[in-house]
Amino acid sequence: MTNAREIELGELMPQEGRSSVNPADYPGEVFELLSIPAYDRGSAEIALGSEIGSTKQAVQPGDVLLSKIVPHIRRAWVVEPSAGSRQIASSEWIVFRSKEADARYLRHFLVSDGFHRQFMQTVSGVGGSLLRARPKYVAKIKIPLPTLEEQRRIAAILDKGESIEALFSKREKAFRSVEESLFTALHEGDNRGLTGKAYSLSDVFWFQEGPGVRNWQFTTSGVKLLNVGNITIEGKVDLRRSERHVSEDEAFGKYSHFLVDEGDLLMPSSGIPIEGDGLLRTRSAFATSSDLPLCMNTSTIRFKPKKEAASLLFLQGWLQSREFRVQITKLVTGSAQKNFGPSHLKQLTITLPHPSLQDGFEKRLTRIRELRHSLHPSESNLSELMFSLGNLAFKGGVSA
Repeated sequence: MTNAREIELGELMPQEGRSSVNPADYPGEVFELLSIPAYDRGSAEIALGSEIGSTKQAVQPGDVLLSKIVPHIRRAWVVEPSAGSRQIASSEWIVFRSKEADARYLRHFLVSDGFHRQFMQTVSGVGGSLLRARPKYVAKIKIPLPTLEEQRRIAAILDKGESIEALFSKREKAFRSVEESLFTALHEGDNRGLTGKAYSLSDVFWFQEGPGVRNWQFTTSGVKLLNVGNITIEGKVDLRRSERHVSEDEAFGKYSHFLVDEGDLLMPSSGIPIEGDGLLRTRSAFATSSDLPLCMNTSTIRFKPKKEAASLLFLQGWLQSREFRVQITKLVTGSAQKNFGPSHLKQLTITLPHPSLQDGFEKRLTRIRELRHSLHPSESNLSELMFSLGNLAFKGGVSA
């Protein structure tokens, strides 16, 4: 990057003026709370001090926040101008503040592939929501810092790319809504006298959670590990995200029971966001031959059918349904991030509809997904472009 100097991120972490606030000391004051759930919802939470449970960090407009928890999911947030209330952030954020760094440029860097690979090397913990990035090691990561003018130019280019990505995201949500409506219509069909049978989920589907492969076991080559961030909201396995490997000896030896098979339905079990309706919204994807060999890792679950009438395609539709979302939301644990596992899934009940209705549902669902996939080439090209653009931007290869 032309005329860029390298600095350690620790130079952007505020030392002087860093303060904490206990909202309980100001029960009648209105705060803007920037928490992890608030980030997932897209806006700060407005709450009275009496409603906020613990001491928070004081933040200010222009600060950039980086999530320490569930580090596979890339979360970086620029603090926007206040609406008039004091702004506070949960302790799960690492705060960056500097007049030398443009906030948008810094945020883009913190979600870039190059940074994320280094960021994941700072992580400790046994898995799931217990994984944490360690700020003292994050502080050692180096960042290219060109002139402010150059930073703003790069940020403007990457902002445009994100705007296009946001349009694809809206389209994806629309498809999900159609799929959920299709599932609701299926149950309305059941009310016409074709009522299916209710089962414990574990009676009709076999499921397994991945092992806790530790950081020191990661290798630079071998068999890829399936992590939370590899399962996308579009229902794909994207192994460019949070890519990790384990040696072939360990994968086909110690972890052989966790090797993914083609056609397995895969789902993350940690870092699950709550949407505006107050219910969890998970995601899932089918493993394809091009993904293999692939070994499961912590906080991922795979499903296989136990009964002939138990279709994984129907299960995937059910996992997006309100029926599943209501049941799992009542059971999940975690405050900032929601997590579940096999013990929760065993408590769920699924109704398999009459075979004729299930067959009709699957045919309609398949047609909807064929339409979605017919648009996939442009979406895939955009994804490739954004990965390349981000990498080039921080290597000095982007021009307006």
